[in-house]
Amino acid sequence: MPRTTSRSRAFAASFLFIIALWPIASAARSLPYGQGILWRVETSGAAPSHVFGTAHSTDKRIVTLAPPVTRAFSAAKILVFEMVRTKDMPLRMATAMMLHDGRRLDAILGPDLFARTSAAAARFGIPGAAMVRMKPWAISALISVPMDERARQATGQKPLDHALQARAMARGIRVHGLETVREQLGIFDDLPEADQIALLERAIADAGQLASIIETVKRYYLARDLDGMFAWMKKQTAGESPRLVEIFEERIINARNLTMATRMKSVLAEGGAFIAIGALHLPGEKGVLSRLARNGYRLTRVY
Repeated sequence: MPRTTSRSRAFAASFLFIIALWPIASAARSLPYGQGILWRVETSGAAPSHVFGTAHSTDKRIVTLAPPVTRAFSAAKILVFEMVRTKDMPLRMATAMMLHDGRRLDAILGPDLFARTSAAAARFGIPGAAMVRMKPWAISALISVPMDERARQATGQKPLDHALQARAMARGIRVHGLETVREQLGIFDDLPEADQIALLERAIADAGQLASIIETVKRYYLARDLDGMFAWMKKQTAGESPRLVEIFEERIINARNLTMATRMKSVLAEGGAFIAIGALHLPGEKGVLSRLARNGYRLTRVY
């Protein structure tokens, strides 16, 4: 079992970043709830709650909350995340990212792809001795985090969701998760190896322009334009295989939307919740907000 190290923490951060910001293709523009990242959710017999779309980033433009978001967060009695960060989470994620069946990554990928993977990993400071022990999806996660983001996290700066959890704990309010560590790990870890390899090839292809890709995603997020974000992401994934589109739309987004919308009902019935989940889970016919509206909740855009 590997010790908890700065590299273990980087593995965990990379895993969360890839979930939050990987390009996802959308079916169309003008998505329901496609504008705005903070929504008030009301139901009879309970105080209003709020759903807030986050981005897993340490960028000051994102971590600094706008006044309407600060007010909603400050009034909350319970903070709800996709997953609550615990002390053992980095180690559990790092362990899941490693091969445990005696095989090596170079044997799995073959000479050509392994050489390209090694070159991409080297640019991110991933040593070859560690890389050969990792699963294909783990390398995808590591090379999908821009160097400036990696550097900020290495100095102890917290991404938005981690910062919110720290603030909630400092205030002494309850923190609740909608998914388990195992469920989030399974998003990639349970994929067939062929799919993991296809994801790795895509990550390698994007590595050279990663900073530009993520900056564009941030600009859409800061403009609270989830319609634009989805449309731009669709353009980025033009030419992708139908299988990869299916993995991301159905496995990473839609299936989890259903799980989260179902599990947040108890805190919405209690009232006074601030629910912070990845921004890409908010919009669309199968998004969390549409699912809540169909279940009778009243939604109002705040910001």
